[in-house]
Amino acid sequence: RTHAWPTRRVGGGSTMVVDYSKWDGLKIEDTGEGGSDAPKQQLDADGGASVSAGQPVSAAGSAWNMNSWHYEEKNWSKWGKERLNALIDKAELNGTIGHDGLELELGLTFELTKCDGDSTTHIRKKKLCVIYDYELKIKFKGQVRGGDNAHEVSGVVNYELTVDDDDPDYTFKLNEDLPFKRKVETALLGAIADKCRVFVDELTEKGKGPAQPQGFASGETKECVQVGQYQKYTAGPDGVANLQATAAEARRQGIIGDDKAKHLHNNTPTH
Repeated sequence: RTHAWPTRRVGGGSTMVVDYSKWDGLKIEDTGEGGSDAPKQQLDADGGASVSAGQPVSAAGSAWNMNSWHYEEKNWSKWGKERLNALIDKAELNGTIGHDGLELELGLTFELTKCDGDSTTHIRKKKLCVIYDYELKIKFKGQVRGGDNAHEVSGVVNYELTVDDDDPDYTFKLNEDLPFKRKVETALLGAIADKCRVFVDELTEKGKGPAQPQGFASGETKECVQVGQYQKYTAGPDGVANLQATAAEARRQGIIGDDKAKHLHNNTPTH
């Protein structure tokens, strides 16, 4: 396959020839380094960049929140930044993209250089609401390989992850002028969206609270007895059994009885 030599207009009205001949003669069957025959993941399919928190789900509040009915909010901002960093920074993207009937291998590494924002969850009437808003700046670099040819690629993506937008706003910049720039962009956005969906799912699970509600949150009540209370009043010197035995002995000796006057804590009769 032979490429034409198209021209691209630059500043001042002049034109510059763009050389695509380095991609001539690409071998589709080449598997790249390692010699693995396993098929590579196709990365440039559209429709994979959407991120959504989904519909409200049932959740359990704290023990004080009777039946999880009252408004209760939890802040996950610190966890959110740490988790996004763990998911995205140093992550790798490997697979294939198609271009002009050829299959090119794409390998990229991410670097998360900015992660600003916050995330919270709140419960009201047993329903969970998930809120998040983050600005991400992700640098990437790697290679595109086709047959015996390889080309270094690099760039940056500014990405807005917000609960109000299922299709996040973003800007994409590829430092190299390549004819398959749009394919790289689609593959990259799909990979970022995959990481963000993991984040949203985990945030939702954290906001749900304990799997089995406890205390007032369960809507159930039970008798609570102080530890040792039952034993204290059935055994020991002040226990019921001992007091009954003492009273029986006092009656046998005539110390107490129906014909005896009632006393307080002295020997003066009450009546």
